[in-house]
Amino acid sequence: MSGNLPKNLYDAIEEANTALEQADSAPFSDKAYESLRQKISDYIGNLISESLRISKRNKADIVSQNHIEQANEHLISKRRSKLNYLAGTLGGIFLGATVSNIFGMMALNQTYSSTGIIITVVIGVVGSFLISINLNNN
Repeated sequence: MSGNLPKNLYDAIEEANTALEQADSAPFSDKAYESLRQKISDYIGNLISESLRISKRNKADIVSQNHIEQANEHLISKRRSKLNYLAGTLGGIFLGATVSNIFGMMALNQTYSSTGIIITVVIGVVGSFLISINLNNN
């Protein structure tokens, strides 16, 4: 969290911590409850920092509700974005390998085993599926 945050933002974090201290921790073990408190504090700090970044990026004088909503969406989608990026990358590699194999088969004009052809088709289908996941999530 940025060290130059106004005092009222630190007060908001403290208020959240106070509310957590007063909440019933019965369903959680002591370690789990402490971990929950830490994650919530981290999230609040990250939300504030990201809201400030978005506000500055938009050259706004103050942080608006829209900036907070965008920051929240960005923080939530970060994890999905990494998986989405991985799916797109692997899909591209698989589809590229398939196209390369098909061109190699056509250029060499030889007889290929059915196993090789089936593997090429399966890799192409998996690659296409992964790319479609990537495109659908974007």
